[in-house]
Amino acid sequence: MNAKESIFSIIKKYSKSKHKYLIPCLILQVIVVLTSLVPIYSIWKIIISIFFYYPIFEAKTIMQYLFIAVIAQILSICCAFIASIMAHIIAFEVENGLREVSFTHLLELPVGYFQANESGRLRKIIDDNASLTHSFIAHQLPDLIPGFLIPLIVLISMFIVDFRFGLVLIFCLILAMITLKTSFSPTNNEKMKEYQYALENINTEGVEYFRGIPVVKVFQQSVLSFNRFYKVIKDYEKYCLDYTINFRNPYLLTNIALYLPYMLIGIVAIILLTSSNNPLILITNAIFYILIALILNMSLMRLLKLATGINNLNLAIGKINEILQLKPLEINDETKNKEVDKSSIVLDNISFSYDKKRVVVEEVSFEFKEGKSYGLVGKSGSGKSTLINLIARFYDVDKGSIYLDGVNVKSLSENEIFEKISIVFQKQKLLKDTVFENIRMYDSTKTEDDVKKALEKANGLEIIDNLEKGIFTNYGSQGTYFSGGEIQRIVLARTFLKDYPILLLDEALAFIDVDNEHEILEAINKLKQDKTTIMILHRLNSVKSFDEIIMLDDGKIISSGPHEVLINECEKYKKLYQEYQKTVKWRVKNV
Repeated sequence: MNAKESIFSIIKKYSKSKHKYLIPCLILQVIVVLTSLVPIYSIWKIIISIFFYYPIFEAKTIMQYLFIAVIAQILSICCAFIASIMAHIIAFEVENGLREVSFTHLLELPVGYFQANESGRLRKIIDDNASLTHSFIAHQLPDLIPGFLIPLIVLISMFIVDFRFGLVLIFCLILAMITLKTSFSPTNNEKMKEYQYALENINTEGVEYFRGIPVVKVFQQSVLSFNRFYKVIKDYEKYCLDYTINFRNPYLLTNIALYLPYMLIGIVAIILLTSSNNPLILITNAIFYILIALILNMSLMRLLKLATGINNLNLAIGKINEILQLKPLEINDETKNKEVDKSSIVLDNISFSYDKKRVVVEEVSFEFKEGKSYGLVGKSGSGKSTLINLIARFYDVDKGSIYLDGVNVKSLSENEIFEKISIVFQKQKLLKDTVFENIRMYDSTKTEDDVKKALEKANGLEIIDNLEKGIFTNYGSQGTYFSGGEIQRIVLARTFLKDYPILLLDEALAFIDVDNEHEILEAINKLKQDKTTIMILHRLNSVKSFDEIIMLDDGKIISSGPHEVLINECEKYKKLYQEYQKTVKWRVKNV
């Protein structure tokens, strides 16, 4: 979808069968415009009648014009009401269509995309911009016809009643259009984009900040401890002021142009009055154009809002377009497979960069033997998590190949990969549902006994023993919350239940207290039996339980082997292990 695609093509594409209401809606708006001008004409005729026949009033004529005005106004209101209903029907359908297409496309994107993009930002891009599109179609698109038709009628009226007053209105109309155009210059559009981007950032970081309020309170920190949130607040302040100041002069000039006709018509009438052969006709014509100016004023205000709405709409569609243009990972059936002997995973000279500038994993080759366990160690930023992500095909490698049981991962779909691999992330999340469904993940073939056995293997039965509803307790505000260690054991129970041959653990012991660490380590040791296991290790107290340790540094494997071998042969690993042993002995004194 092109960011500059017209609103009519957007309606046709996303409103399904409801776009059939568009033409009737526009026709009704034409009727609304024409009928809304009838009362103005009737009032003008009544004023003429009063001026020319005073002190005698033709009550019948006045009543006729009043009756016509009332009927026209009723018809105008009815047509506007029906047109509004039609516009809202179209708007709701387009909004739902945009959400459906966007979220469906998101489901096709690799998991790596969701690691790199915050949920708050994605929600705003899709939900808020779809709502903005709805608002434009429902409330501003109906102003399109009045906004353009009324100035056209004013142009025609210039030659029908009095071209001199008509020229005044045309002059003011041109002036208003010029000032309106300056409001949407490339510079102002860029300011609008900056403002919208700052709004997205403050929404995203605001969510993270409020989630961290308990930590702020416990440690008596201030907002300055959340540097990112503080920065986006200041950025929002800057862009908001820039945007407002940039629009200040065009907005003032547009308003002056809109209210200028009232003064100019009066001045022109005074100038012409002295040389007029028929002052009464001149005055009534001036009154007619003042009444027309009222309608013109409203239509130009609609155009101003419409222009702002179109600008916002283009930004909104452009944001959604950024998501729709993202391509899912391709499944390439022509990739070559590799003959391997008793091997689950082979990395063949792989390299990868997130931004195509800094290489995070560089020319890594390694063979993970079937049924063996491997621990990944290295300083922060050495490429451990990236290696896990690449094996699970959250991203595609830039160079080289990865093979699962001899099959290139690029020829496997996401479902085919996840039928072989179980992953335990550092930050786990549970569904707002029962513990039972969180473990079996809606797999109807798994029974209550299966789930309890998995919980037992994960050392997690004690979690549900004290709960009134046991395994059927809801997680969240409608039930109970769990600690980080308890959540990790529930996730491990889910992994026990899946029982897939490959197990990837991305810092599964991060942020876990000592008591939970023992329980989780014990569960992991049971879980990794007869499985190809790759686990990122920060706490090195469990390194001896792995068949091999892989030492990474700056995206490269610098050494690998059992702990006893690496401690003697790899100086960097030895130093890392000794530093960890020192931290284990740390104690808080004199408290």
